Amino acid sequence: MILSKIKKNKESVDIREIAFKALNYFENNPQHTTDLFKKFCPHDLDNRDKTLLREIIYGVLRWRNRLDWTYEIFLNKPIDRLSHQIKQALRIGVYQLIFLDRIPNYSAINTSVDLLKNTKDIWAKGLVNAVLRKISNSKPFPSEEIIKDLSIWESHPKWLTRKWTKELGPELAKNRCQSNNQIPNVVLRVNLKWGSVEDLSDRLVSMGYNLTPGLFDPDCLHLATSPNVRNNSLTDNDLFREGAFWILDEASSLVTRYANPKSGNLIWDSCAAPGGKTVGLYLSLGENGNVLASDFSVSRIDRLKINCFRMNAKVNILIADVLDEIFNDVFDLVLLDAPCSSLGVLRRHPDARWRLERNKLKDFSKRQKHLLDAVSKSVRPGGVLVYSVCSNEPEETDLVTSAFTSKEFFVNVDKSNFPDSAMQFIQTDGSLQIKPEDGNIDGFYAMRWKRRK
Repeated sequence: MILSKIKKNKESVDIREIAFKALNYFENNPQHTTDLFKKFCPHDLDNRDKTLLREIIYGVLRWRNRLDWTYEIFLNKPIDRLSHQIKQALRIGVYQLIFLDRIPNYSAINTSVDLLKNTKDIWAKGLVNAVLRKISNSKPFPSEEIIKDLSIWESHPKWLTRKWTKELGPELAKNRCQSNNQIPNVVLRVNLKWGSVEDLSDRLVSMGYNLTPGLFDPDCLHLATSPNVRNNSLTDNDLFREGAFWILDEASSLVTRYANPKSGNLIWDSCAAPGGKTVGLYLSLGENGNVLASDFSVSRIDRLKINCFRMNAKVNILIADVLDEIFNDVFDLVLLDAPCSSLGVLRRHPDARWRLERNKLKDFSKRQKHLLDAVSKSVRPGGVLVYSVCSNEPEETDLVTSAFTSKEFFVNVDKSNFPDSAMQFIQTDGSLQIKPEDGNIDGFYAMRWKRRK
């Protein structure tokens, strides 16, 4: 049985209460789930309690629409008349009843009811209790019509499911939604300067970690995340601290390979934080070459510095807005990993589906075009320009790169450092296109050009 309470400063701390506060905060302050978790997670929680807290916060955001449908059946009043606090108490309860088999029903119900004890909605404790008990005794069975409604059953915004159904067709749209709802593995990219993939795998397995090989990038390892598997915290071992690996999904790793930096290159990673690709670019240069990494805010730069320092990546770092066009045509390789909707990584960031509005895609597209035009001016003749986004939306992918009409650049694909197991992701137009439904991998897009001499 998973414990829901811990001792902190001799006081009892309820994990579900922390999740309740975090989810209510999200309603008025939408933000990345990672930041939300860090904001509300007490530093001295043990790994088991952190796992439960993460499970509830991420799970409720991931399945919000299905959870609402489930309890709404038993309400005698419209769902719109319920406060956010009542909804969150119901969502937390329903999530435990449906998705967390190891938590007894009585515990899921009682702890959810107690969430309202110190709120203005204390009157609703009876309502929450009655609804959750009905669900526990007879979980509602969805009709075929509900199952086909991706916005409800697969818990995505209606505008997005309609968009994907129109662009991809019903079956592929369903596959994408289901892929977004899978809990992703933690993926490690091995630092080959430290040692081989086999060496790292053997060391981590001996420490009790459960690993499987990368599916597409041979320098990656997957940390198993099955509910029946217990792993220690990755950041609590000497191998992490000494830079034997860094956390990087295979899709991001493949973008770095697709860029294919060469020994001796002068590289600019122009939107670099948090630094996963920056580290990959640096380590791929061997002993020769230099990497300059920039981002636009102090907080993002701080994360970049921490990650580069741990990996002993001797990168020059500065705060910069690429639209200022601060460099001339001096770089051998420029990577623009542009700010985007993050719709390719919804499995890792379930919050994005609720934060994003449809009209924002046009805003992202417009800015991405400006950024691409700006950074292109810093590529030397004969140098390489790479554009990437963690999105598969046409507005942020094909429509951006096709609008880049500079006569000085031409599409240039160099597969010399690209693994055979991932060749299917390189398209006939030269772009790199990885979709979440391609199999336990994040969605990413990239295009590579070379500047004429």
